[in-house]
Amino acid sequence: MATIIGELVPLAAFIFLGAIILVPFYLRHQERMKMQDIVRSSVEQGHSAPTELIQALQLRGNGRLPASPERDLRRGIFWLAWAVACLAAAGLTYYYDPTDDGPGVLLALAAFPGFIGLAYLIVWFAGRNRPQA
Repeated sequence: MATIIGELVPLAAFIFLGAIILVPFYLRHQERMKMQDIVRSSVEQGHSAPTELIQALQLRGNGRLPASPERDLRRGIFWLAWAVACLAAAGLTYYYDPTDDGPGVLLALAAFPGFIGLAYLIVWFAGRNRPQA
């Protein structure tokens, strides 16, 4: 029984990871389909679709926010928060077992989101005074 549970744990982890990635895509697709049905029914009834609604559908079509310095700032803070979380996990791991090699791995992993966050903050800093198109 213990070996079956030991084999199911990694499988469950991959299933949950897949669900975390796929569920937002599915929900966004459902929202888009509902909005298109609303536009389609209003056009079939002879009403014209408001231009604001069409523009909102076009903005949401690619699923991304328009490029702006605020988006770069948000992303930079998000990635730096991930790096700080990895650093905190490394510190806690070292605190509980100084002979473990886990803190070194976590410190190395913290470098990736940290540098990504710094890059976004540099882009934000460089483009914050630039007029928006």
